[in-house]
Amino acid sequence: MSSDDELISWEEVLAGLPARRANTILFLIESRTAQIVARSLLEFSLTEQAANERDLAFLEAFALGNAPPLHPTIQHLERYASQWTSLVPENPRLKAAIAHALGQKYTFTDQTVPQIRAALGLDEKAVQVAYSRLYREQLLTIFASKMPLLEQWRWMSAAVAQRLESLPPFWLASILTVALGLPQAFLALPIAVADVGPLVTIAFLLIIGAINILTMACMAEAVGRSGDFRYGNSFIKQLVSNYLGNTGSFILSIAVGIRVFLIALACYIGLSVTMASFTSIPAALWAVVLFSGGLYLRSQKSLNFTVALMVFLAVINVSLLLVLSMLALGHVQLENLLYVNLPFVNGHSFQPMILQRILGVSLMLYFGHVYVGECGKIVLPRDSSSLPSQLC
Repeated sequence: MSSDDELISWEEVLAGLPARRANTILFLIESRTAQIVARSLLEFSLTEQAANERDLAFLEAFALGNAPPLHPTIQHLERYASQWTSLVPENPRLKAAIAHALGQKYTFTDQTVPQIRAALGLDEKAVQVAYSRLYREQLLTIFASKMPLLEQWRWMSAAVAQRLESLPPFWLASILTVALGLPQAFLALPIAVADVGPLVTIAFLLIIGAINILTMACMAEAVGRSGDFRYGNSFIKQLVSNYLGNTGSFILSIAVGIRVFLIALACYIGLSVTMASFTSIPAALWAVVLFSGGLYLRSQKSLNFTVALMVFLAVINVSLLLVLSMLALGHVQLENLLYVNLPFVNGHSFQPMILQRILGVSLMLYFGHVYVGECGKIVLPRDSSSLPSQLC
């Protein structure tokens, strides 16, 4: 009997049985995949200290042999198979044992995991023979013949997400800019500007939008030239500190803090009053419930979103805007389109309430600058043309 036909080689006897080593390797694969998934998410309100604590939690879990803080799914393992392939040894028996451990832990079919099959060599004759000798059954038994509807939905969602996140850097950056810079406040814009007229509103949006595009482009240039962002330290506060010093960073923190406070206050008041009008629960109690929910989210230190989820939310916002526009077409009147109500024009007096509504909604609409860093975190590692040496 040749050495290749032995059930257990001398090297495996010294290192341990294949099953034990396979479980260790699978743990390493899951840990690496979990870190990759965590870094690929769009994270909001994540401070530098919280980010360091998150990375430390991964290291501690790895050192202690515990499950990673973020447990990957089989969809994650399939998607990032090319990045953990180096952890898989060339030994066919170990590949077979890893495949067996994978089949015991996850549910998948043969067609859904082509990357995993390639990484573990499951289509190779040597691995298939090794599996039969180790477990007295065919390797095909690790594949499910049929998946539940919930698993089918997960695979479909993962396929859509992978297609979105595999787009070229230019298109991915464009989609992220629209998705992150398209808040639900757009739905309140027609109400906020109804008193000044459509023509004034269009002119206002063109002016503010042009300023916003210019300033966001400047910030994107700064992010693209930042070594911190390119190597994972994606914090706007640190970026401002590098360019403008501690004073500039302090001013940014104060400005963002005031804006977040005003937006949260407006949301709590608006949602609580709206919910109170549909239910018998007082608005004050709704405000307490919403505030408690905000405190819970704040205790999580960060909010994680996938690119696909952000695009999905943007599609919902655009769809609602289109539906409202279609409903409004049946009520269009020329005199309303030509209506203009500007202070000190045609005898109109200055009305502070109108200005407050317009400025309030505008502050919520045109503040995509803080999201440029998150776009950079996703796009920069994929765009070799924006290396600092080439930008300078």
